[in-house]
Amino acid sequence: MPSNRQRKLEQRKVNRAIHRLNRNLLNDELWRGRFECHQRDADWQSFTDGSGGVLECLIEYRDKKTGRCWLSWSQDLAIYLFNEHYLKMNKFIIYKSGVYDDIESVKNDKTDWSRVKFEAKETIE
Repeated sequence: MPSNRQRKLEQRKVNRAIHRLNRNLLNDELWRGRFECHQRDADWQSFTDGSGGVLECLIEYRDKKTGRCWLSWSQDLAIYLFNEHYLKMNKFIIYKSGVYDDIESVKNDKTDWSRVKFEAKETIE
């Protein structure tokens, strides 16, 4: 399979996984679209024998309320691509965004975040 064609196929897989995750977060009763992820960059590395390659993507996980974001590289060779993004988003929500510092305010917050634009304030390492 030509390298360019395979790259496009792999990119579509990544796009579908990210779209599915964002749709699930948008329809979640607790978060109501507060969190989202986007692909910031991609890099295609062809194998030396020409049999294919690996697509590495820089994914940005975002919190619309606090303006925090976390960047993480991801490879398309993960067997369960959606699960990898899901687990990284879960890690961002639980450990990096500070949401669970005050869980009662999260439960009482009824804001619909689906139409709110993300404004970056802080990038978390």
